Amino acid sequence: MVKTAMTDYPVPGFELCIVKDGQVVYNKGFGLANVASNRPMTPQSVSTQASISKSLTAMAVMQLVEPHKIDLDKPVTAYLPYFRPQRCSGRRPWSS
Repeated sequence: MVKTAMTDYPVPGFELCIVKDGQVVYNKGFGLANVASNRPMTPQSVSTQASISKSLTAMAVMQLVEPHKIDLDKPVTAYLPYFRPQRCSGRRPWSS
């Protein structure tokens, strides 16, 4: 299935790690980690996560919202007091 996906959505390399009950049950690299040097992808290869981390973070947050462990109406600093949002301008883009 992974090799088919790599053909349908061309990527030089891919790593798949499945965790069940806190334990890694499958961890394998497919394809190449570095095309120029022909280095294979392995479970130890370092790769860029790019924008997928935003979706995964949103999903994790929503899983905490359902059991009422996080309230979306509270500021992030209620849960991460050390977090200091950076402003690009003098106004918040979401406010009118």
